[in-house]
Amino acid sequence: MNAPNGGIEFGAPGSFVARNLTIRDSMTVLGGGFTNTSGTNAVVNLAGTKKQIVTVPETGLTLPGGASAVHLQLNNAAGFRLYGGDLKLSSGAIIFFVNGVLDAGSQAVVLSHSATSQGFDRQGAGTSNVSHVFGIVKQSVTGGAGNLDVYPNGRYEFPTGSATRYRPLILTFTSVYPARNPGTIEVAHVDAPPAGTAGLPLDGGAGLRVGGSAPFYWSVKSSPGSLGEDQKFDIETVIEAPGLRISQASDLRIILRADGSPETSPWSLLGPGTGYATSSLSVNSRGDTVLSVRVLAAGQIQDGTALLTVGLPLDRKPYLNFRVPFSISQVPLNVPTSFAVSVSDPYNKSMTILWKVNGVTMQAGPDTSFTYAFQGVSLTHSVRAVFRNSEGLADSTEWSFLVVGISQPEGVLPASSSLRQNYPNPFNPTTTIEYQLSARSIVTLKVYDLLGKEVAVLADGPRSPGWYAASWDASGLPSGTYICRLVAAEVGGPNAQTYFETRRMLLAK
Repeated sequence: MNAPNGGIEFGAPGSFVARNLTIRDSMTVLGGGFTNTSGTNAVVNLAGTKKQIVTVPETGLTLPGGASAVHLQLNNAAGFRLYGGDLKLSSGAIIFFVNGVLDAGSQAVVLSHSATSQGFDRQGAGTSNVSHVFGIVKQSVTGGAGNLDVYPNGRYEFPTGSATRYRPLILTFTSVYPARNPGTIEVAHVDAPPAGTAGLPLDGGAGLRVGGSAPFYWSVKSSPGSLGEDQKFDIETVIEAPGLRISQASDLRIILRADGSPETSPWSLLGPGTGYATSSLSVNSRGDTVLSVRVLAAGQIQDGTALLTVGLPLDRKPYLNFRVPFSISQVPLNVPTSFAVSVSDPYNKSMTILWKVNGVTMQAGPDTSFTYAFQGVSLTHSVRAVFRNSEGLADSTEWSFLVVGISQPEGVLPASSSLRQNYPNPFNPTTTIEYQLSARSIVTLKVYDLLGKEVAVLADGPRSPGWYAASWDASGLPSGTYICRLVAAEVGGPNAQTYFETRRMLLAK
């Protein structure tokens, strides 16, 4: 949709009287922007199904506020991209984050704080949707005091995050320490480890030494000057999926440094080390770890740009994270299967990852991914990634799974259907059962006890011609003889047949 040079007016004769404009394609604002004379609020709803491009003039687009505000609702899981200039909100105008991330690029989203709103609302996102700004968020800090848990006056939340996770930064000024030097604060989340180790380790209080940092940070800029050398404020962040292995939140600190040379800009502790007692850990509905850190700081956001991140205790070990695949139970035979990890090493030392298959090292080096084609069927296969750095500190992660397909000659199909004897036999408590199909069939592979009671279903559904294997775990059953029965009903053709075969299996505990 293209908004003409004259703009779009809600409420005027011949205009959008409905005060609700839904746009499902990209939006280009050429000049006039949006106005509202209806006497009540209007909403521009971006609700497409593919990424929506929002292009505004280089001078920016300002959404009107007051009693006839124009709100912006973002509701598109594919996300949004801002081009041209900044997106600015007048006092009373609100961005409703419902679904989808707004990638601001080099532009900024400028929020306007009021007595009843921070210029945005994320309640519609709930606990399942991801919706915030990926880029720069600006707010003007006014004089006055607020409350740690209430929006008016003193609480400034910057709704930033990565491309997939919400990680806001929140500053609060209270009646005890009101904002005395009004100005503009600009915050951007950067989803990459901050550079530099100057000044580390730091004394984190209570015997804690801070020697590393999280794999992300915030860039914070105050203008036209600093907040003041003695200006106190609460600073808080809520981090979804922080990528950190954390035993207790009270061991974490917020650290910062000036945005200068990493070699000469030392890190320092934000606030006193004794001020982190209210930090907490929880798990959200998606299963992500959520880290909340809050501390009272003073006079540390000065002229220029500061980099803030979560500092890690010096005694932390490096570790492997974000396994790919996250879980696995079966892999096909003779088909390359890929595994990958990401490494968090607070010491930034040189590293080696050993990739082991069934205990045998198959690859060693810095590569965080490994691909392997399994050549033989066994009861259980395993792939293990072992990480070591030059300090000798190590961590590992492991996948265990079954190989379910049986090797077959290229271009050759079985001449007949059959059920093979299980192996091992006798067994305790697991065994493998192989079968082959000469035609596409509806297959059932079941296990019965000697009284005819069904105790396991190993296959049930259509199968293409080829070779197959299934594993049966009889841990919960008593010793004795069990019957495995294969029924394969061929699909299609005038000569389609149904194949039956049974095998006796001995469970010996």
